[in-house]
Amino acid sequence: GWAQQSFTKLDLINVSDPANPHSYGLGLADRTRASFVLSPLAGVEWQLADHWNVAVTPRVQVMLGGVGRVAVVLPLSVGYSWYGL
Repeated sequence: GWAQQSFTKLDLINVSDPANPHSYGLGLADRTRASFVLSPLAGVEWQLADHWNVAVTPRVQVMLGGVGRVAVVLPLSVGYSWYGL
C-alpha cells in the first residue's frame, strides 16, 4: 500500500493564556511525507458448529520510506452461515 502525511499552514502558537493565544509568526513550511506500506498477515479460523465460525487474522503493518512506523492490527471475526435448499 501507500501512506502519505501532509501538513499545511503550520504555526507555533503560545496558549499559556487560553483567552489570548499568541502566534509567534514563524510561518513554518508545508510538508508532505510519503511511504510504502507492507502489511503481511496470516490467520486462523475455527469452525465451532455447523454454522458458527471465529477467525483471527493478525497483521503487522510496516511503513518504509519517509514515515518510519510499525502497527499491529488484530481483527477478530465471528460469523454465522446457513444454507437453503
